[in-house]
Amino acid sequence: MKKVLFGVVAGVACLVGLGAANEARADVVIRATVGRPYYASYGVRYGGGYHFAGRHHCHWGHRIWDARCHRYHYWEPNLRIYYYYDAGRGGYYPCP
Repeated sequence: MKKVLFGVVAGVACLVGLGAANEARADVVIRATVGRPYYASYGVRYGGGYHFAGRHHCHWGHRIWDARCHRYHYWEPNLRIYYYYDAGRGGYYPCP
């Protein structure tokens, strides 16, 4: 019984938290595509695969620190490869 009650309370807390987050950031628009992976909608095709122009992309699966290159590498879950941010070119590019 305690587990069921805890589950209900946790579920309500999540819904309330999501509602508060949506109200707090009403200016943010989340673009979702149905049936198409993120890279197909927002990636730019080039000779080395796809790159993502701009700095703000939040679709990454996770990130890891590369101590040798002194930068983060970001996992793209659909393409299954790591990307890094190149400030000079202004976008994310596949890791060599």
